[in-house]
Amino acid sequence: MPVPGWVVFCTQPPDPGPEEVDSRLVGVTMLHVFAQLSGATAYGAFLGCVIAAAFAIGSLDAEPAVRLARILALVGGSAVLMASSSSTLYYWLIGSASARSALLVEMGLLALTAVFAVVVARLIESGERARQ
Repeated sequence: MPVPGWVVFCTQPPDPGPEEVDSRLVGVTMLHVFAQLSGATAYGAFLGCVIAAAFAIGSLDAEPAVRLARILALVGGSAVLMASSSSTLYYWLIGSASARSALLVEMGLLALTAVFAVVVARLIESGERARQ
């Protein structure tokens, strides 16, 4: 019986039984679907930001549209980071990406996530100041 995480730790996997192949295939497929849904969410948030910006430009009271655009930008940015990370992991698991390139991309995404967190903190802080 192989260890459940053998895909990550062994270079020569043992011959799995049919029930083990199905569970791994479902996990990899779910990762692929998650990456696709995250990308679709990011695209939807982008369209929402464009629409909210159009309302803000054409409106006298633009504050609600600007708040909506901020929220959609945060959702979209988070979705892009999730889609990037999960798709990199997916392509590494199916063998399309080398371990080195996947690691470098994930490290870059981690740095980008840290920058994104700082920007989000600043946006929340400035939003609180504007309400006062």
